[in-house]
Amino acid sequence: MFSFVVFAFDLVGTGSTTNCPNRQAIEQSLNKVHIPGALIVVVNGTNILYEQDFGSQSLLPLKPMHADQSIFVLASISKTFITVVVMQLVEKKLIDLDTDINQYFPNSSNWLSRPPRNVTLYSNEGALLAALVVECVAKISYGQYLRENIFKSLNIYFRTVAVRLSDFQNTEELVKHYAYAVNESFIQQWNHEIPQFNCNLSTSLHFPLFSFSGYPAGLLRMSTISLSMFLRMFINNGYPLHSSQSIAEMKQVVGGGLIRLYELAWHWRTLSNTRLYLGHGGSLPGMIHLMLTNEMNNTGVIVLTNTDTTAPIDLTREIYETVESIHLTLFQCFEIRFIVFKEDQIKTDT
Repeated sequence: MFSFVVFAFDLVGTGSTTNCPNRQAIEQSLNKVHIPGALIVVVNGTNILYEQDFGSQSLLPLKPMHADQSIFVLASISKTFITVVVMQLVEKKLIDLDTDINQYFPNSSNWLSRPPRNVTLYSNEGALLAALVVECVAKISYGQYLRENIFKSLNIYFRTVAVRLSDFQNTEELVKHYAYAVNESFIQQWNHEIPQFNCNLSTSLHFPLFSFSGYPAGLLRMSTISLSMFLRMFINNGYPLHSSQSIAEMKQVVGGGLIRLYELAWHWRTLSNTRLYLGHGGSLPGMIHLMLTNEMNNTGVIVLTNTDTTAPIDLTREIYETVESIHLTLFQCFEIRFIVFKEDQIKTDT
């Protein structure tokens, strides 16, 4: 269904690839902002172009990251899966995006009196309602729907992906959550905000595995390789989960083009190079991720890390900047490779 060939490129900057980072450069940038571990994947519609693991998924005991085996909680990247599920039901004419949501719930009356499409708001509750609509219409749990209609179609082994901790028979492969301990007041702040974590002063704070009731919007867990299969589907115009029309619907800009957000959980982002990228980020205590495709929709970059960006400190800003910088460098590198490949292909054809 998909090709699983990994192109092993030497990313030392030479010639037309002067903007390509080598492993050491990325490793240094992660260490500088105290990120314990990261997994980075670059894809096109059919292949993994680049795959690297950095650092550790666990500091005690020490355990290195592994692209196939290390399982992250995806935080708000989970919302993009809700979108895909909803659009499958739209294609089957079981859901209409413009229908009053109350019609899908028995004995329910909720939300604004304003009609759809005249206000936008980033909302965990909105994503959860969409997942609840799926359960009401499909008459199965959200997790079961994912297994039967998403993971199976993408050849993702279902025992390595789930939305509930109780679904994992072995939690040893789950990436641990960490935050860098800047000083003692930082520890006191965490213990005040979330006392059940019972944080102690050390180089890195370890947060125990946790769950919350709104799991569809933020607690999907999977490996980077599994997530890359999902992103390749999106780049590949929806195949094998969707028609190209559904992908186009996900890219529909709301607000008359004045609001740079997509209505179906795939967001426009203008990065520091002033170019637009499409995707979603995610953050939870001890986790920060970013998954983006370029505007041409021929390259996608995923960076998953087990560090924290909750505290309003300079390190938080530096971590965000580091993750974004890695994205930009990899996009620039592989977009150049794509252009060179296309030019060589044209020369061969002629």
